[in-house]
Amino acid sequence: AVISALQALGGTVFVFDSSTGQELQRFPRDDPAGWQFGYSVSIDDDNFVVGDRFDSEVGVVSGAAVLFTSGIIFDPPIDVATIGEPTAVSTVDFTGSNGNDIAITELGETREENGRLVVLVNDNGSGISYTEAETPVGLAPSAVAIGEFDGVSGPDAAVCNAGDNNVMILLNDGAGTGYFLADPDTVDV
Repeated sequence: AVISALQALGGTVFVFDSSTGQELQRFPRDDPAGWQFGYSVSIDDDNFVVGDRFDSEVGVVSGAAVLFTSGIIFDPPIDVATIGEPTAVSTVDFTGSNGNDIAITELGETREENGRLVVLVNDNGSGISYTEAETPVGLAPSAVAIGEFDGVSGPDAAVCNAGDNNVMILLNDGAGTGYFLADPDTVDV
């Protein structure tokens, strides 16, 4: 189990044994003021990714996805992307290449613009080199869930757009590139 704790300057991610509850490791991150390490966490097999976003009221948007790779003891983290302001992260093999692909929802450049879902496609399975695939989503995307929604073409994505009060269903295009089919379905909530 992985749990994050936001703090005034940065945050800490804790790794626990899911059967005993024993703390196995902790990863503190001392970020400058305004950063939120641990804002979002996702686990896939023996790896996990942590969102580290900068929350600024002055229009500055930035952030990172931090990948922790597997083992009994996790390796030091890899900052895999410097991106816009992330709101949620998820990790899964979108492309069928046995790599850790990472899905990140981001706010628009301003709070009034639609956001995007960025899939960082692991180029060679190493977790070091990624290619970015971008899909527009709605206003203020706040969560992403991954699953086989149509049972056809690989992992699909559902994005909650808080600013539009809907959930957008993005179906995998099946090409192994991290892109989704055009014209997604939306469900008002």
